[in-house]
Amino acid sequence: MKKKRTAVTIVYGVCLLTFFVSLCVFTGKAVAARDLAGHTLRILQCLIGMMLLHIPPVLGKLLKTRLPALLTCLYFFFIFGAVFLGEICSFYYLLRYWDVFLHGFSSLMCASFAFILIFQLVREKIDPLSLSPFTLCLFAFSFSLAVGTLWEIFEYTFDGILGLNMQKFRLADGTILTGHDALRDTMKDLIVDTAGSLIAALIGYFSLRLKKGWVYELYTRQS
Repeated sequence: MKKKRTAVTIVYGVCLLTFFVSLCVFTGKAVAARDLAGHTLRILQCLIGMMLLHIPPVLGKLLKTRLPALLTCLYFFFIFGAVFLGEICSFYYLLRYWDVFLHGFSSLMCASFAFILIFQLVREKIDPLSLSPFTLCLFAFSFSLAVGTLWEIFEYTFDGILGLNMQKFRLADGTILTGHDALRDTMKDLIVDTAGSLIAALIGYFSLRLKKGWVYELYTRQS
């Protein structure tokens, strides 16, 4: 257990340090060039990345539990991949399927978290294993899909407020997409979110039905 928590601390520290150094670099460039407006986006992205890294400990305190080390590390990797590599390093433009990979990865991660969440919500009143596996998996699927939908709303909102291009309605050369093409990125993300959520829910279902696998072990170990 101690080794796992050490791994979490190391991953967190590396991600936080990367964002902090990048923040200092972009701030230094802005000051040197006297062009804050030209570096505002990158500075904001660094700050957002640093704030998102602190969500796991906050959730742990709210749920009065310690999130699994593996899930926490995967979350840190996701934030690093989405914000630092994706936005700051422009992987979304450099690698064609980077966005698809991250949405599939995040949907699996959110569904896994949902199994932990429902366990924490009901364990003081009833035995989570007394619930129907279908009910538990339906919750995990719905929760993960809801998070994916809220993320698309977040992208749409900040594209409008800050003039970003998170929903890829504008090509790298500045061409504005219209009609069906303008919806392609959002619909692709939602489809990938749905597929990932369904896969994670099915894994959880068979884990509970067959009484083996990580979901079943989580419930029996902490009950």
